[in-house]
Amino acid sequence: DQCFLGHTCNEICAALKLKPHPMQLALDEEKTSVEAGSSASSTPSSTHGSQICELCGALFKLRQQEYLDTINKYQAVLCAECGAKVDANNLSVPCGSCSKEVYFSPYAIAIKGCAK
Repeated sequence: DQCFLGHTCNEICAALKLKPHPMQLALDEEKTSVEAGSSASSTPSSTHGSQICELCGALFKLRQQEYLDTINKYQAVLCAECGAKVDANNLSVPCGSCSKEVYFSPYAIAIKGCAK
């Protein structure tokens, strides 16, 4: 059931005549071909589908380049609110080995904890 939280129906779902799963989140304004009941030749939605913020658990959507930009910037999927908090609270310390500045977010650490 967890796979449906981020799933957006597409032409494959339509060809198989599948119905949306009850766990599927409907955060997109557009309807996919399955949801709209149109033929399998309809153009599917061009989103990455519903996302769940890795810090606060909020449900939101990111489209194509926004998704890639968020992953590149934070190495995580973050909602706009958490992204702003991470940006506002970034700190740096020198690396113990090479003395290069290492940036981190106390906000992200407080929510998610430290990775080992």
